Amino acid sequence: MLIQNNKTKGENFIKRTESIQVRLSDGGRLNLRVSPEEKEMSRHKADTENMTMSALVRRSLEKVDKPITVNLDKSDLRDLVIQARRIDSTVRTF
Repeated sequence: MLIQNNKTKGENFIKRTESIQVRLSDGGRLNLRVSPEEKEMSRHKADTENMTMSALVRRSLEKVDKPITVNLDKSDLRDLVIQARRIDSTVRTF
């Protein structure tokens, strides 16, 4: 699937994304859109840990409920806010 994004200069470009479908323990499904690089990293990590992609994503989601400590400087804050907005938008879609 192709998604159209705007560059900071106002130019348009096409960003390729791929889908990961996760089977949840309650029988439901979660569809994630990730970059090809993110999908390959996830697949490699799942393979090295001898688990399915669904199990890897479920394990990662379980960690979200636990406190997470992040040390950043101000230059990282902008990127973090952008990522948090994307996550919020994705969660609202579900």
